[in-house]
Amino acid sequence: MTRTAAAPFRDSIDDGTDERSRLGEAQDTPHPPRSQSRIRPPAPILASLNAGNDEGGLSSSHEQTLTPYLLKLSLVAGTSGLLFGWDTGICAGLLVAIKGDLGHPLSAGEQELVVSATTVGAIFGSLIAGRASDYLGRKRIILIAACLFLLGSLEQTASNDVPQLVLGRFIVGLAVGQAAAVCPMYLGEIAPSSLRGRIVGTNSLLVTGGQVIAYLVNAILFPVAHGWRWMVLASAVPAVVQLVGLLSLDESPRWLVAKGRFIQARRVLKKIYPGATEDMVENEVDRILENLKRSRQDGLLSQQVAATLRESSQDRPTTSVRRSLDSDVAETPPAHSSKATTRSKWSQLFSDPTDRRALIIASGLMFFQQACGFNSIMYYSSRLLLMAGPPFDKNPNGFASLIAITNFIGTVIAMRFVDSWGRRKLMLWTTAAMSISLALLAGSFAMIGDVGGVVDTTPPSAPSSASNGTIFPPRVATTGPSSTSSTSAPSHFWPLLSLFLMILFTLSYALGAGLIPWLILSEIFPNPSTRSLGSSLATCANWSMNLVWSASYLSFVQLLGGPAGTFGVFSVVSAMSWIFSWWGIVELRGVELEEVGRRMQQQEGGSVGNGGGSARPTSGRFANTEEHDEERERFIVSGEDEEEDEEDEGQRDVQRPRGSAERTSR
Repeated sequence: MTRTAAAPFRDSIDDGTDERSRLGEAQDTPHPPRSQSRIRPPAPILASLNAGNDEGGLSSSHEQTLTPYLLKLSLVAGTSGLLFGWDTGICAGLLVAIKGDLGHPLSAGEQELVVSATTVGAIFGSLIAGRASDYLGRKRIILIAACLFLLGSLEQTASNDVPQLVLGRFIVGLAVGQAAAVCPMYLGEIAPSSLRGRIVGTNSLLVTGGQVIAYLVNAILFPVAHGWRWMVLASAVPAVVQLVGLLSLDESPRWLVAKGRFIQARRVLKKIYPGATEDMVENEVDRILENLKRSRQDGLLSQQVAATLRESSQDRPTTSVRRSLDSDVAETPPAHSSKATTRSKWSQLFSDPTDRRALIIASGLMFFQQACGFNSIMYYSSRLLLMAGPPFDKNPNGFASLIAITNFIGTVIAMRFVDSWGRRKLMLWTTAAMSISLALLAGSFAMIGDVGGVVDTTPPSAPSSASNGTIFPPRVATTGPSSTSSTSAPSHFWPLLSLFLMILFTLSYALGAGLIPWLILSEIFPNPSTRSLGSSLATCANWSMNLVWSASYLSFVQLLGGPAGTFGVFSVVSAMSWIFSWWGIVELRGVELEEVGRRMQQQEGGSVGNGGGSARPTSGRFANTEEHDEERERFIVSGEDEEEDEEDEGQRDVQRPRGSAERTSR
């Protein structure tokens, strides 16, 4: 593809130079020889063919490795996940370490309030982040989230009563919710398709890494007076590190193109694909532009781009992509109110079958990720081990750190295989293992009551009375045999088995449900204009379910008479998650974001360009199928002759029709 017409046009948008004056100075570039064949398929068929050849995009045509730039980008952005994991781990230690530091031991209701305040903040943060990221950019939202996390950590550290502590945790929740909605989307938009699983998985890996660090900090500071304040203050350190790192981080190239910042977009793409030629980078920018046009993204496609397209289209040759963009712009009012744009996105998300199915799949996976009870175990792991009794009663945070370490190791393994084994296979196998381990865990906790293990959850140094924060009524908070008999082998067997089963459940979760829903969230929305909104709604579903369990888990345990009943419920929910995953998960391993919509249509047996069927990825792109070859033959045999466009041969016509009338002729 020649850069004569493309590059000056885009450069003028960024530096303010008058495009017409540039074109007046530019020398006319003769067109290369036209193709000898006068018969070619209409645009929609040609577009589908191009989706399967080596010109599908940089990820398809360029060998990609994890460069130092991509590693830095993944780690800095993924620090948002580390902050979330750190907060989860700190919360588990906080509930048993705070004791009477705020005037009195925390009651069950106050413990639930402390935990759920973060989740409530996360719900609001996730709803705000999607739309804000379209206007401010993905990077700025992550930056704001880091600032909020720092502020919330300081507020918690300085708390003198429960309301102040709850306020600090709410601020942290705002930060976590914003980052959770935007960070996977940002990493997914930047990552090459062949590396997307590992790069997006970095966020989940750092979540588990943050939990490990937090549990180790909890174990070290648990014996220290007022150690919980140091636990919380320590979480400000990674927030400061991320703030510094974000200053040198680049914005998503897809967002930059949508805002007309082509110079910056080319610069970022060149960093992502250091071995790519300038023409390859230009082709990638054109593919992103074509995808914006296809989604009729008037709200996200900036008015600056639209105005420049209208102004320049009469004075210079244009590529087919930008010419088709011109036609859409010409038929659309030059400006839209923010409210109208938002309504359009909501309408598109719920009315378009592919977008709607993507929302159902993403939201369902996010819902079940929390409904299975994993975060309840993480939030209350130290409490659960206290319920199990000896040998966990001396320092439950130390034993709870084994669960966090398992989560980290499992996520590392999942990142290694998610791009080779695929999302669907991993999710189905691991979800089944989750359901089985939870059922066994329910039985184990049921046996703890039978052998008389200690299930009183009062912190070791707190007074032992019904009004001191014990989470069970007297009929449950009882002790069986004496302390001497509780150290015998039989009384230790069931608590140790419970810890083993919690570790087994955590490993199963980390290999699948902990990583894959976030990965699918980053790649399943085919429409750029609704991607941020869909991500926000799916993330909101995640946090809403998180809120249900974090705000009611201890009360639920009381209602069912102990942890055994809750784990039984979680086992059933995990089985339901397996059924949903079997129905919903679309395998998107190695599929570029611009091809996701077509893959989903093929997966569900829909028609794309008069054809359907199963898709077969080849080296991270759609392969030319026999069906495509038949379509090409059909158009050639039928003699649908068309005049060649006055374009360079290297330019590709990827127009996509908006109505049935355009399916037969261009």
